[in-house]
Amino acid sequence: MNIDAILGKKFVLYINDPWDFGSNYGCGPFGVVVEEIGSAPTGSPRALYLRLQKPFTYRRCEFDGLVATSRDGSLDNDIHRLSENETGFSVNLCPVPCSRDSDRSVFELADSWRSWRLVGSLHLKEAPLAAQKISSQNREEEANALYDRAHILSSDGRHAEAADIFSRLLNEFADELHEWNLHLRLGWCYLRMWEHRKAIDHHLRAYETIPKQEDGLSFMLTLKDLADAYSHLGEYDAALKYAEEGEQYVHYFDVPDRQSCRFEYRLKKGRIYFLLDRYRDALRQFKRLKKLIPDNGDVEEYHSRIGYELGQTYLRLKKRRKAYSILAKVNPAKLEKTRYLDLHYSMLVLCCLLKRHREAVRHFEKLEELDLPEEYAALTYFYAGVSYYGLWDGPNARKCLEESEKYPCDADWLEDERREFLEALTKFGQ
Repeated sequence: MNIDAILGKKFVLYINDPWDFGSNYGCGPFGVVVEEIGSAPTGSPRALYLRLQKPFTYRRCEFDGLVATSRDGSLDNDIHRLSENETGFSVNLCPVPCSRDSDRSVFELADSWRSWRLVGSLHLKEAPLAAQKISSQNREEEANALYDRAHILSSDGRHAEAADIFSRLLNEFADELHEWNLHLRLGWCYLRMWEHRKAIDHHLRAYETIPKQEDGLSFMLTLKDLADAYSHLGEYDAALKYAEEGEQYVHYFDVPDRQSCRFEYRLKKGRIYFLLDRYRDALRQFKRLKKLIPDNGDVEEYHSRIGYELGQTYLRLKKRRKAYSILAKVNPAKLEKTRYLDLHYSMLVLCCLLKRHREAVRHFEKLEELDLPEEYAALTYFYAGVSYYGLWDGPNARKCLEESEKYPCDADWLEDERREFLEALTKFGQ
């Protein structure tokens, strides 16, 4: 069959990429008719104008046709192979809008839309079985394109959209991609979406099938995420199990950046002990961390992270002066956002209880600059009010104590303590 013989012939079209087209319209089949043969917009010798039997709207523009060029380099060769019982071939596609300048050919118009190139495969309508199947090459291309798109979305923090694509890949392309890797990626997305039970389900599937001798890094990530997910659910014994397995794996197997991994797993174990109220065990883990600081890391950041954990643990053990001496040396800028807030809050409380009121007020001012969560607000304003009271600053003390009343708090003692300070301010005319 030569290329002129397909003029006016009906084909079915499948579109494999980009992902957002498939999510709106599906991959096909779409009915098309070859209406014109001409020169391709980007310099290829041959191109086809395919009239869509049903127009579609894509990216706020309506299209009724596409210009197709061969992905293998020659439309003539593709068409010739159709006569040798091949059922279809891969094409690049440029959409042609419905509203267009009649003085310009469809091939020129497609040139202006080539940045919106689609990828698909064209099949003879007379071959219904072939129309239901995409070649293995096209399936691999589609799978890789979808995977790359999901990875970009996940990196941009668009985890729900990425999870939708990874789910589709798991259902449709498990043979083309590593199934365990798709479970791992899905679990990672759900973990970031705070859907911890779903994250655990997928990570356990990955945990059971990862070739850990070949891909130690992925296995370690799975163990770390399992420990995190179980911690968030309050299932600390399970979290500890996977954290300990991760630490043992790092010790016995050759993994990238071993020292850093050992540090992170030891830190994670300490945090889990802390959450289990096993503060002595937590202290033992945190104290050993200094020997695991990587040579190639930000030493101040590692020391700040260790100091934060040690200080918080001593605070729970009611060793306030010890906690203060450690937390005062921590650089808040080296901590992640939630721990940055916790550090200033802990220092506000410690400084207030140790009667270091000016220092307490400085930490309160830092907290005011942040988006203070409601669960912190009542006690934050209370301790700030007490510190202002200790500085004989009545107006600010009353302002903070009254602000504290606006927020809920589970501390049984707070209401009585607050009332006593407010009454004292009234008594002294403040």
